[in-house]
Formats: sequence, structure tokens, C-alpha cells
Amino acid sequence: MQLGIKTGLNSDWKKDILATRPDFCEIWFNASKIPAYADLMDGIARLGPGIGLHYWGALSDGTLSNIAYPDTKTRQESIGLIKATIDYAANYKCIYVNIHPSGRLLTKVDFTREEYKPLSESADRAICQNNFIQAVDELALFSKDRGVILTVETTPKYALGTPLPGTESRLKPIDVGDFSLAEISQVYKLPDGYFAHDFGHTAAQLVSANRQLLVNYVFDIARRLLAKTKLVHVGYIIPPYNGTDYHGSLYNTEVNSAAAVPNICELGELLKLYKQDPGIHALVEPETDDPGNFLELQKLIQATSS
Repeated sequence: MQLGIKTGLNSDWKKDILATRPDFCEIWFNASKIPAYADLMDGIARLGPGIGLHYWGALSDGTLSNIAYPDTKTRQESIGLIKATIDYAANYKCIYVNIHPSGRLLTKVDFTREEYKPLSESADRAICQNNFIQAVDELALFSKDRGVILTVETTPKYALGTPLPGTESRLKPIDVGDFSLAEISQVYKLPDGYFAHDFGHTAAQLVSANRQLLVNYVFDIARRLLAKTKLVHVGYIIPPYNGTDYHGSLYNTEVNSAAAVPNICELGELLKLYKQDPGIHALVEPETDDPGNFLELQKLIQATSS
């Protein structure tokens, strides 16, 4: 397993890389502003870690890119943004481009304020699912031809409300039409389709007060997607288990408790599934302190027995 660190345009990326010496960096990548990344990409390349891009993109009208919604212009522009990101990744010999799977609603996005606002009614689920699979198949082949892995990330049931950051946003869930894991997992059938398994997102697919049900679900999905998982986001959620995401730190007291799903012991057991595979990349996505969380992930991996 390769261990990485999250970074981006507004981070102290050089200091963070020198403090941690990660195997790779995952860059929060706004595909609407590709030219802005040249200094960051060149700098990381000089320091030596591998690079993965976590794709995000807004269309010309401010709509979050969507490869599933049944509007031809939206889908074509979205696919074009992802292809431009893949070409950019290939130019820098990046390992992967990670995308979210889109869904049944159009959504207005403000990346600076981290706000999402549904814009449309929910479209037909079957049509969206078919569009999604067709687009991922096309993009995965496009990516393979350029020597880059395309991964599709597991997502929570609901998006966070505002304000961000903090926990208050979790109490204001927003339905942006994200796919269920049953729908996302259809990528497994594609010859070049791969997954990014975000543990916290998977736990947030279910809305239930039954903690053990959520834990069992995360382990089940991890095993089912294992053969085609290339990227792991090591995260967890806390109560309420209401279908929303959470970006806590691995050194927070809460992750050592029975409240967290998965808690620190369960995270260790999950990581055993991936530990011996050098083709799997893993990182934490905390709200703050990426270097500190990288070091905690290192310790957690070292503490797990084979």
C-alpha cells in the first residue's frame, strides 16, 4: 500500500511534503482552473512523490459537472472537463484521476464557499444510471489509453449543508441525487472501471441508529469492491448517522470510541485488506492538519498485523 497526503492550491504543500515524505500527493483539482495548477504540479514533481488528481469541475453556468443527468449539453461538457483533466494528468504522469459518480439532480456549486444547491427535479433513475455507466466506460478507456487510472469514489447518501467546516453542516443534509452504492458498484463490470473506497462515505450510505449495521456494511462493501479498488480514503463518521459525511482527524478522541464508524480498531482491520497490495493508494481527508493525519495513518498501518 502506498500512503499519501492531500494537498491543493491553498495549502502549504511544500512544507507538508517535506514534513511527511509521502509516497504520493492527492491534489484537490478544480478542472475549471487548470492553468492555475502549473506551479503546484511542477513543484510536487520536483520533490518526487507520485500525484493523483481528485477531480472537481463546474460547468460554464456554475452547475456542478454531471455525467449522468439526461441533458446532452451538461453531459458532454462534463465529460469534456474530465477528459481535459485526464490529459493534464497524463502530461504529469499522474497515477490516477478520481471522480465522484454524479447523480439524478443538477446542482449549483460554489467551491470557495463549499456550498451545493439543487437546481432541478430528480430525473429518471434508470436513465441516469445508464448514462453514468456509459460515460464511465468511455472515460475509463480514454484514461487507460493515456496511462492513467480512473477511479469512481463511493459517496454518502446526502450532501452537507452549510456552514462549513465543522459539525453543524451535518445536521442540515441536502439531497443532491447521489447514486446508491448498488448503482455505483456497477462500475465493477466495466473492464477498466476502478473504485476509490471512502470508508466514511460508505458508512453514510445508510441512515440508521444501528451502529453495527453500518460497520458490517462498510466491511461488506470493502470486500465486494476489493479486487477493483485502487484508492482508499481512510475516514469515519460520527452520530447522528443521518447519511452525511464527516472529515475528522485520526487523532481525535472520538475515533477511539464506539461512536465512530469505523472506529480506530475497525479502521485497522479494514486496512489489512489492502496493506499488502502496492497498487493501492491510501490517504486521510481531514478538515485540517494533513501532515498530522498522514503520520497517524502511518502508525495505524504499522500497528496492524498481517
